[in-house]
Amino acid sequence: MPCPKGKESIAALVTVMVGLPEHQLVLLDEAQRRTRTYAVKQGYMLGQFHSRCAEPGVLNPAFPVSRSPEPLFAVRRMIVQDIMFLHRSPVMFAEYQKRFGDRYDRPDHPMPETHARLYALAQQRSSGRSADVDYQKIDVPLKLPQPHTDHPAEMTFYLSGQLKELLFKLMHEQACAVRVELAADRVEEAIWGLRRLTAALDMLSRLWDVLGTRAPTEFNAFRDQLGDASDIDSYIFRMVEFTLGKKSEELAARYAFVPSIAADIYRAFHDSSVYDEVLCLLVRRGLLAQDTASPESWNADAVSAAWAGIYREYAPSDKLFRLAEALMDVAEGFGRWRTRHLLTVERMIGSTPETGGTDGIAWLRRSAEHRFFPELEIWLAQQINPASPLYNIGQFTEIHGAVDPILFEAALRQVVAEAESLNIQLIENNYGLQQFVGSPDWSFPLIDLTTDVDPQAAAEAWMRVDYEQPTDLLHSPLFKYALLKVASNRFIWYQRCHHIVIDGAGFFLIAQRMAQVYSALVKDMAANECPFGPVSVMMESDAHYRASAQFTRDQAYWLKHCANWPEPVTLANRQAPAVRHRLRQTTYLSSQSVFTYAADASRLAQLMSAVMAAYLHRWTGAQDVVLGFPVTARFGETRRTPGTASNILPIRFTMQPNINLSLLMEQAAQEIQHGFRHQRYRYEELKRELRLVQNQSLFGVTINFMPFDYDLTFGEHSSTNHNLTAGPVTDLMIGIYTQSDSSLQIDFDANPDLYTADELIAHQRRFLNFLDALTTEPSRPINSIDLLEATERRQLLVELNATEHDYPAHLCIHQLFEEQVERTPHATALMYEDQVLSYAELNARANRLAHQLIEL
Repeated sequence: MPCPKGKESIAALVTVMVGLPEHQLVLLDEAQRRTRTYAVKQGYMLGQFHSRCAEPGVLNPAFPVSRSPEPLFAVRRMIVQDIMFLHRSPVMFAEYQKRFGDRYDRPDHPMPETHARLYALAQQRSSGRSADVDYQKIDVPLKLPQPHTDHPAEMTFYLSGQLKELLFKLMHEQACAVRVELAADRVEEAIWGLRRLTAALDMLSRLWDVLGTRAPTEFNAFRDQLGDASDIDSYIFRMVEFTLGKKSEELAARYAFVPSIAADIYRAFHDSSVYDEVLCLLVRRGLLAQDTASPESWNADAVSAAWAGIYREYAPSDKLFRLAEALMDVAEGFGRWRTRHLLTVERMIGSTPETGGTDGIAWLRRSAEHRFFPELEIWLAQQINPASPLYNIGQFTEIHGAVDPILFEAALRQVVAEAESLNIQLIENNYGLQQFVGSPDWSFPLIDLTTDVDPQAAAEAWMRVDYEQPTDLLHSPLFKYALLKVASNRFIWYQRCHHIVIDGAGFFLIAQRMAQVYSALVKDMAANECPFGPVSVMMESDAHYRASAQFTRDQAYWLKHCANWPEPVTLANRQAPAVRHRLRQTTYLSSQSVFTYAADASRLAQLMSAVMAAYLHRWTGAQDVVLGFPVTARFGETRRTPGTASNILPIRFTMQPNINLSLLMEQAAQEIQHGFRHQRYRYEELKRELRLVQNQSLFGVTINFMPFDYDLTFGEHSSTNHNLTAGPVTDLMIGIYTQSDSSLQIDFDANPDLYTADELIAHQRRFLNFLDALTTEPSRPINSIDLLEATERRQLLVELNATEHDYPAHLCIHQLFEEQVERTPHATALMYEDQVLSYAELNARANRLAHQLIEL
């Protein structure tokens, strides 16, 4: 719909629209929007082109609007806009009222009720203001916008800036209120205040979506009018930061010579902050020493330890636990806003200094890295238990042939230098936890185990000791490599990293590149050009994603998908957090029926998920079964960049009567396909949106399918890859790895606080038998397949029920029980879920119950 250039084109545009059906009347709004500027300047209103008016072509361009032969209200769908136009010109409305007002009272010319009501409203508003206008003084801010040009992009920029300041004001008022509530020990009220502040932050972030719709060329049309103006210098935003606890003397000094705001800035800088009051609250609760919480003797380690204690020892329903979560929500809200701010400015303005101070873009980049409440950042998961190796991931590559240690180390040092993520170092300073790409010192030991009685067992023991060592995130390299010689023609390349810098996909990229570089050095050739992208690629990809419409769509999908979510289904009969050690049971699968039924990697992943869901259903009786399904969450250049991007998707299965493997495979394909479309939305964020705390989960069992082609050659020698640990195991994780001989390595990793070794072995054996039976007869109902082997069934039905014994016939059952109590008072008599009662305890409870019954 092109913008009209003259009277005739306006007439033609409206004439075409006169006969529109009702459902297309919305186009009239667009017609008015596109013609309004020109028509008003010519003295027209679109109401003149109504079918009851004179023909458009004969209208005189000089004919004033106020002399229109018919009321403007005759035009449908444009009535409200026309009245608004008249409101802006009291003189015009007075003229209109003078010429047409009597028509509303004439019986020979009845007006529709809607037109009469709108006319009455116009009369009322032309003579005075409504109560809500008087109370909120709405007309005052509406008169404030005074852009320097008539370009519509400037009005968007202008109004967005004013709205940001109003939201900053709202946030400052909420922060001040939270500070008062904390000082008065009203923690619940403070939590709600922080939630309101977070909601305002979300509104603030959405403003960048509005500005992001403007192209750089539109911004450049009025950019020269801005001069040195910058929203970086918003003083009310500085007051928000200072009141929350992020104070900077340098920033406060900027406003010292601005009389109108200097006093407010001074007060916000020197008054106690929200975080000061939080720490005082912890002191009052006995969780923090007074001298470690005061600004003069601040002790970040002590504060971190206090928060770690709250997360570790307090229930999620406790006020202090929820206060910590509310503070985290605020911190993350500021992170989202700063990232969105940076991306919008980069898109609209670029990196030149105007409108952003002398180094606007660089300043925003640094600002985006700053965080509120640093002791509560995500890395707290490691700090809660710094002696835990939970987030270590490890593997070893068995090389079937002789290795030149000198060339191997040279190749490894080249690969480590190429992979920026391995060179990440973490520091803590006044801005909290930050990361940078450095050059950490590291060694590469060669360990000769050939003289041991069992070199392979010695190598596995050495690796186990190493990967169970915690990683010092601030003072040591975040990776460890070693070369273990177990025979003259067999070497083991050991690899261990912290999950904060690399994931399973990154491990594969490093191993693949290592094989290439070492093989080239062996042949005295130069290796191919490094395919790795810089770590900034992953950071920028994540930042752009979080600021995109896709992020919003993904979030909406998962929140809708996870509504009315069932309780996690587990094979264990108790609960426990993720632990340092794990139980592992490994087997290798080469079943022909499995590979016939699932010929490719994607179908194999669907099969394993469907069979595990069926197994959980059969073992527990649950009708809704949810599995965790890790994904790489990598796209574009991030596929070639070592780092951490992996995510985990909750995959849901609904069990129906007589369901079989074929139907479950359809569910698996649909769930995984839909999940893949939204796989970049972080599981951790989903948990926070659903108000789940750290130790709560959407699932119990995880299927970790690793379809990486580890058929790597080092020089002329083949290799076999073995996973050691893939990170925390809360319940049960099934790791599935493809091998070079076309078999599958299947690892059952279990939390030893939930499963015994015998239970794990039994579950793996049953699962594999169940898998074979289902793939052999995929149309057979899963409820008709027996989970138990013949020996297990006999033990359950015959041996455990063989309880017949001789006993004195003259004694009653209670007397026999009392004799057993005397013989073994502390032996276990009864077990139910997590409760265990000894014979003495059960006897005491039975006696109390008996006396209560006697007294009835």
